[in-house]
Amino acid sequence: MNVIRLIFLSLVSLYLFSCGKTKDCALCFTPPQELNLKITDYSTGADLIFNHSISPDSIEFYYYQNNSKVTLEHETHLDSTNSRAIIVCWEISWMSPNGIKDFYLYLGNSDTDTLQLDIEERTNDCCTYFEWLDFKINENQMEIDPNDYLYNLRKQTTQN
Repeated sequence: MNVIRLIFLSLVSLYLFSCGKTKDCALCFTPPQELNLKITDYSTGADLIFNHSISPDSIEFYYYQNNSKVTLEHETHLDSTNSRAIIVCWEISWMSPNGIKDFYLYLGNSDTDTLQLDIEERTNDCCTYFEWLDFKINENQMEIDPNDYLYNLRKQTTQN
């Protein structure tokens, strides 16, 4: 009976002293923020997708890997309440931390924009997160619009 008590006490002691020695990192992961983009007229501020100047079907995100074009999935959401369209691309945010920094946005009619996106994977106290370091479109630094939290690609149109 003493042997069973000794084994039981040893197991309890081992359990108690092992608590807090390791960190549970599996529950601490924040995926990268997706790219949320709107495209507006430079002069009027009108949303060029919502007003049908750009067709959502003509939009394409891509990059080149080993001289081959790789297309990224994206979605276009029409927001009738705010008269705007939001382009959402998750994949671009996952590709940048893996070393791909140059992307292209085709809007139809031979209109292609160059996107440079630099996102780094970071770890702090065993928690993994992704930090947006730099985002440019056509060499212009992009900032999030503080009113709707979207990046705004402003385009000069010939309709003005």
